[in-house]
Amino acid sequence: MKKSKLMVAVLSVAMVSSLFAGCASKKTAGGSSSGIDKDQHLTVAFNVNDVKTLDPSKSSDGYSGNIDQEAQETLGREKIVNGKDIMTKAGASDWKVSSDGKTWTFTIRPNKWSDGKAVTAKDYEYSIKRTLDKKTASIYAYLLTGAGIKGAAAYNAGKGSADDVGVKATDDKTLVITLDKPCTYFEKLLSGKLFTPQRQDIVEKYGDKYGTTADSMVYSGPFKVDSIQMGAQVKLSKNDSYWDKKTVKLQKVTVKFMPDESARMNSLMNGELDIAGAPTQEWMDKLKTNDKLKGYTYSETGTNYEFFNQKVKLFSNANVRKAFLLAYNHPDQIKAFWQGTGKAAYSWVPDTISIGDDNYRQKAPEFMKDNATEAKALLKKGLQELGMSTDPSKVKVTYLSGGTDSRSKEMADWVISNYKKNLGINVKVAAEEWAQFTDDVNNSKYEMAGMNWGADYNDPMTFFDMFQTGAGVVPTNWSNKEYDALVDDAKNTTDQAKRLADFQKAEKILINDNAVIIPTVFRTASPFVYKYVKNYNYISFLGPGASEWKYMYTQGR
Repeated sequence: MKKSKLMVAVLSVAMVSSLFAGCASKKTAGGSSSGIDKDQHLTVAFNVNDVKTLDPSKSSDGYSGNIDQEAQETLGREKIVNGKDIMTKAGASDWKVSSDGKTWTFTIRPNKWSDGKAVTAKDYEYSIKRTLDKKTASIYAYLLTGAGIKGAAAYNAGKGSADDVGVKATDDKTLVITLDKPCTYFEKLLSGKLFTPQRQDIVEKYGDKYGTTADSMVYSGPFKVDSIQMGAQVKLSKNDSYWDKKTVKLQKVTVKFMPDESARMNSLMNGELDIAGAPTQEWMDKLKTNDKLKGYTYSETGTNYEFFNQKVKLFSNANVRKAFLLAYNHPDQIKAFWQGTGKAAYSWVPDTISIGDDNYRQKAPEFMKDNATEAKALLKKGLQELGMSTDPSKVKVTYLSGGTDSRSKEMADWVISNYKKNLGINVKVAAEEWAQFTDDVNNSKYEMAGMNWGADYNDPMTFFDMFQTGAGVVPTNWSNKEYDALVDDAKNTTDQAKRLADFQKAEKILINDNAVIIPTVFRTASPFVYKYVKNYNYISFLGPGASEWKYMYTQGR
C-alpha cells in the first residue's frame, strides 16, 4: 500500500522500518519458555491527528489503509522473504489465471469473521462491487476500473448493472474475476484494501457509521479493532477467529495519533513508543545515541508534490503553473528540511519503482529543472493571457497545508518565502488537520496544496492513472486527451517497452507541458526500532506505517 498507499500529508514523515532478524534461544526476563515475552504488545505512532474511517471502500489515506490491511484479510498479502517483497496467498489459498490472462479464479481460504461467521467468496464479491457502486463514491474505484475488470467502468459510471461486473462468487469458496484484457500488474493489486471482504449485513446495519467505530465492523484479518478514539488512538487485539492465528504473536497493538514531531520523538526515546521514523537529521543523530534503538534507512516508494486547482482562474493557465514549477527551489528545500531524509525530485516516478524486470527511473532519466529567471517571464506571460495585472505583488495565493504542527508550519513558511523570493508573489497559508484537509481537497476547496503520493503497487501505472480524466483521486480538474490515451495504451498492452515509451511521454505531458503537479521530494525512511522488536518488516507498498504486524513479536522488552 497503497499499497498505496493511498494519500498522505506532504508534511508528514512515515513511520517505517525494516526486516529484523532475531530469535534468542534462552529465556529472557519476563519471557516465556519459548524465549519471547509473555506480554506481547506493540505501540506505534501515526503522524496525523486522526483517521476519518476504516471503511475500505471509502478511506482515502494510507494511515487508515494500514489499519484496514491488518484488520481485514486481502486476497494476497505482501511479505519480506530473503530481503524481497513478494506476494503470498492470504484470503485466497490459491489462484489460477487462464491462458489468455483474462480470467482469474481464486480459491477462498477457510476463515472466520471476528463474530465467528464464515468468510465466503460472496463477501469478496460484495466488497469489490460496493467499491465500484457509484453511490459509494469511492475515490479509489479507479484502481478496479483501470485494471480492466469487465463491466466495472460502466457500473462505476452509473450506466451498468452490478450483475454485469466480472466479479462472481460461483460458490462459497470460489471467486472468479474476469478482465476485458490482460493486466500486467493485476496480481500486485491483490494485497490492497480493495480486495478485502466486507459483510453486506454489517454494512447495511450501520450505514454511514460503518467503519467509524470499532463495533460497526467485523474483522477477517490478524487483528480486530477494539476501540477508535478519534484524535487520540486506535486499539487492536489479536483476532482469535483468524485462519492463521498461530502465526500471530502480538496480543495487542496500539496506534497513537501524534502529529507533533517533538512529542513523537520524545515518546520514542522514553519508551512510550516501540517504533518511530526520524523526521530530520538532527533527530537521527539524537536517536543514534540510544544503544537500545537501531536505525535503518530505506528509499520510499512515494513522492511529495504540490498541485493546483485548475478551476481557480490563476491556475487555469499553464504558463502560470509552469512558473510555479520552475520557481520551486528544490536544493534549498532539501537543505532546509530533508537533509538525510530525502532528495530532490526532478520527476514524478521515484527510483524505487519497476517496469517489468527493470528500474523505471534508470530507463527514463529525470528531466525537470529549476529556473527562477524563466519562471518570472512565464508568470508575466500567463497573467497577460488571463487578462490580469502583470504586477507579481498583486498576485495572492492561498496554500492549503495538511497539518497544524510545528514542522508543518515551518514548511508552509518556506513555501511563502520561496515564492516571494522567486516570483515576487504573496502566498498565505491555511493550515488544517488531516481529515479536514482531505475533505477540502476532495471537494476542490483549495487553490494550491501539497501532499505525498505513495505507490499502491510496484508499477509506474500507480503514478499515472490517478490523473486520467474522471479518476478523481486528486481533483486538480485537469483533463488531457493525449495523456488519457497514452495511459490507456499502457494499460492495454503487456509489451513493457511500449509501456515504458507511453509512460515517458505521459510524464512529460503531466509535468513539462502542463505543470499539473510539482514533484518536490523523494523521501527516505529512517526508522528507529527498539531492539526487542523482532520480525519487523518494512513493506514499502503497505502504507505510511509500512509495517506488517502479523509477523512481529517482542523478546527481551
